[in-house]
Amino acid sequence: MNSIKFTVIVSILLFCGLHTASAQRYRDDERERNVFFGLGTGLDYGGLGFKVEAVPIPYLGIFAGAGFNFKGLGFNGGLSFKALPKKKLSPTIQAMYGYNAVIVVAGASEYNKTYYGPSAGVGLDWKVGRAPNKLFFGVYYPFRSDQYQKDFDKLKNNPSVKFDSEPLPITISIGFHFGL
Repeated sequence: MNSIKFTVIVSILLFCGLHTASAQRYRDDERERNVFFGLGTGLDYGGLGFKVEAVPIPYLGIFAGAGFNFKGLGFNGGLSFKALPKKKLSPTIQAMYGYNAVIVVAGASEYNKTYYGPSAGVGLDWKVGRAPNKLFFGVYYPFRSDQYQKDFDKLKNNPSVKFDSEPLPITISIGFHFGL
C-alpha cells in the first residue's frame, strides 16, 4: 500500500510540474515584446537613423529617435496609440516633438538650420516572420514653426539661392524594428 501511495503522489507531482512548465512555456511564446529597436528613415528616426520604442501596455508606445537630418543630428520623441496591438497589422496614431524641418543650402552653410516643433501622424506596424520583428510605415504632418516659414520665404526671394523642389506638406517614414 505504501508503494502505491508513493507512486500516486509522485505521479501527481510530476503531472502538476509538467502542466505548470507547459503553461509557462506557452505564456513565454505568446508574450508580446515590449521593447523594439529600429533602423529607418523619417522624422521619428531623426532623419536617417534609429528609433527605440517601449510598449508598457499593449495600446501605448513611447519612442525616441535620433539620426542624421542632412545638417546634423536630428531627434524626436513621442507617443503612439496602437489600434490592434495583437494583430499582424496594427494601425497607429502618433504625436511627437522634435526636429520637423531642416534647411540646407549647398555652399552657403550660414543658411543651414534645423527647426523643432510638434508633428502628428498615422502609421502601420506590420509584424513579420515568427520572431517579434516588425516593419513600420508612417505618414506625418509636421507643424512647422513661423520662423521656418520666414527663413524659407527669405531664401526663396534670394536670387543667389536656387531650389530644386519645394518641401512637401507631409513626410514619410519607413523602418525595420527588432523585438528585444
